[in-house]
Amino acid sequence: EFEDAEIVAREFGIKLKTIEIKENFIIKNSQKVIQKMETFDAGQFSTAIAMEKLFSNVNTRVVLSGEGADELFGGYNEAFAMLNNKIQNQNRFELEMLTATRNMYQRQLARLDKLSLSHSIEARLPFLHKDFVNLALSIDSKLKYRQGREKAILFDSFKEKFPKQLLNKHKERFGVSSGVYQTIKDHHKDLQKFVENEFKKVYCEQPVVLQRPQNS
Repeated sequence: EFEDAEIVAREFGIKLKTIEIKENFIIKNSQKVIQKMETFDAGQFSTAIAMEKLFSNVNTRVVLSGEGADELFGGYNEAFAMLNNKIQNQNRFELEMLTATRNMYQRQLARLDKLSLSHSIEARLPFLHKDFVNLALSIDSKLKYRQGREKAILFDSFKEKFPKQLLNKHKERFGVSSGVYQTIKDHHKDLQKFVENEFKKVYCEQPVVLQRPQNS
């Protein structure tokens, strides 16, 4: 997505720094990232590796994150499209988005905190500000997703300002768009098994060192 980022940067006069992630970094840092994540959930792993590379190259102490927009506005095309197209009950669609938002603390937000804070970086979440969440949940879900356009209301809100050649781009998961997911799959066809094995190496095979408390 480098070319897309460059288009946006030129449009708004933003200084863009691109960070390249190579196969060697992914393989070398797998165990370290799993240790930081404290989970063997393979669904989070590829994004976590990309985050590790990103945060290791950030030279500021505070960053803004877009976490929450997908959950509040139906940004996961493959999941919400299925609900919207096959389930006529609109309440189910709204419930799925509400559930996804409420459960973020267990996965996406835990991952973000652990990866960012391991580099002494604070990640702030504008989309998850209490007032904005209340506003987003009050919007009719029919405005959030339409055939072929996830997060429709967000795109519509900025269509006059956003570069027109990018208006039809679809949301990609960070771990996929960064190339990490495919790189790992090229080496390990069963991603879940790979992450579980790496987790065992970190938490089950390494010796535990217990220190005797010093006498005061």
